[in-house]
Amino acid sequence: MILLDSLDNQGDPICQLHSFDRSEVGNMCLSADQKVVYTSREADWVANTNKTVMYKFNLDGTDIWKQTYYETSGDDADGTPYPVAIHPCLDGGVLVSATISADTANTVRIIFIKTDANGNQQNNLNL
Repeated sequence: MILLDSLDNQGDPICQLHSFDRSEVGNMCLSADQKVVYTSREADWVANTNKTVMYKFNLDGTDIWKQTYYETSGDDADGTPYPVAIHPCLDGGVLVSATISADTANTVRIIFIKTDANGNQQNNLNL
């Protein structure tokens, strides 16, 4: 998957940054310090694991940090939060809203994850 793609006027790629595999389409925002924060759920089908991840990088694509949250495996692998939106916070952190499969069929819960500017999880709220 290509995360950032610079295109010319014809739509052809000029520069592609942050290529990686094993990820679902995620969400990104511009943080208060003008950096890109991206969150998604990554899967390893061989190991049967899922994890929620967050990346922060400069506008030129240089990595600043990567954080992992809620890694699950085996029968619990579907219980990993799937980020659906990310919002910058005034303190430099972000607020991620995600869905998570509940224990019963066809039931989804909502979870909110609040991080600081370094991606450290400060709080979460399960609904």
